[in-house]
Amino acid sequence: MRFSGGIDPELEREIRRLERRALRAKIPGENAFALNRAGDLCIQAGEPGMGVVYYGRAINHYLELDLCDAARAVCRKLLRVRPEAVRAGATLAWISIRSSLIQDAERQVEDYVQAAIRAAQEETATVHLRHMADATVAPSLREEIALHLMSLGEYEMADSLLERVYGDRNGLNPPHTPEDAEYHWTLALRTLIIRSDERVN
Repeated sequence: MRFSGGIDPELEREIRRLERRALRAKIPGENAFALNRAGDLCIQAGEPGMGVVYYGRAINHYLELDLCDAARAVCRKLLRVRPEAVRAGATLAWISIRSSLIQDAERQVEDYVQAAIRAAQEETATVHLRHMADATVAPSLREEIALHLMSLGEYEMADSLLERVYGDRNGLNPPHTPEDAEYHWTLALRTLIIRSDERVN
């Protein structure tokens, strides 16, 4: 990675060392730790653009290992640096869904949708919301997702989701099991959250 200039040479050498450590890591999570630390140093050096790239790579590694708490912490750091980061907002919401933190997920999904609208990424947000609804067993979160779909103009998709919620609550549908949610999380992780060219494995 290239720095914009003016960075302390010793600090740049340390960042390069951490990058090499990440490449050669043998212990699970060591690569993510090194990349996270490199991101911290970039931020300290006044290179926020480089820092968020390292943070993003660290998040991907943590998610590949299903270390959601660590991924969440790095995601929050990234959003402190770049509050408008749409993809990081989606990832944070996904992590809360994965961790069954429903109230956090409801708030973070709303934040993500608003960020996506500001960035004219409504189409991508619609795809994420559809998969998020499949990945949670919480009716309240599904209802919130349906409302967000309406705000994006996806009325038919929202109506279909609300019908599913009604059916679930009244025993009209087969129960949405944790195994179903696990399947949809894995699918989203491999197709939406981590892009194919970023996968660790």
